[in-house]
Amino acid sequence: MECKISTYTFCWNDILIHITYHPNYFAGVDHLEIRTAKPDSSCRPAIPLTETGYKSHFAPHGDITADGDPVAYVKEALAEAEQSPSWQAYCQEQREIEEAARQQSLF
Repeated sequence: MECKISTYTFCWNDILIHITYHPNYFAGVDHLEIRTAKPDSSCRPAIPLTETGYKSHFAPHGDITADGDPVAYVKEALAEAEQSPSWQAYCQEQREIEEAARQQSLF
């Protein structure tokens, strides 16, 4: 059985998210690769699903496309994950770092 690998790109909070979807990666399991990119940066920015900017995700065949396409699946996962206390703490920490960088030091 031949399976078609699909790629998708969408923007979330000024971060490009690239998805590679491989249905039936192996017997009854689909594979999703999520990679982030920032247009003005060479690093992969963190998102609620991954601090490193890369995630490999396996799911039972059909789960990823049950309610739409892989983009809808990832957007739903992002919406859920961004409510987590760990992501909220990460965002607060990033805001503090940015604020400190804007402050000028006299020493």
